[in-house]
Amino acid sequence: MRSDFRRFAVGLGIPLVVLALIFAVAPTAGARQEWDQAKVTALATELADAVQALEKTLRREPHLAAATERGGRNAKGLWESVNRLKKSARQLRSRTDAGAGYEETLPIADKIRTQVRDANRYGSGVMTTTFMDEKIAPVQDLLNRLEPYYF
Repeated sequence: MRSDFRRFAVGLGIPLVVLALIFAVAPTAGARQEWDQAKVTALATELADAVQALEKTLRREPHLAAATERGGRNAKGLWESVNRLKKSARQLRSRTDAGAGYEETLPIADKIRTQVRDANRYGSGVMTTTFMDEKIAPVQDLLNRLEPYYF
């Protein structure tokens, strides 16, 4: 009887210790980076500029202009996503310039993350995926550099 209990305790104890170690380490693996107002403001400014450049590049793309004229759903979705993204990036820039911190700007950063994903998805329906990946890369890179401050 005693040896059965010992086997049960050892059998249960090892997985519990492993779980405790996993939970002890997990929060630090995904911990948010300490807020740096100057750095976030600079990245937000760069992001707004990169979104503006993306919009200009897309406006000069003849294939996209033709798809827009035909009233394609993906073309319309792309333009709507880019316009929302431009508005949100400007809002993030203006709010961080005014000194808004993490709490005030988190909803904007979260929207931007969704809008970049949407723009890429709609754009890939009109243009080649490679084209969209290449054109949206500067925006995605800046978003990747901003994300540790938010998520």
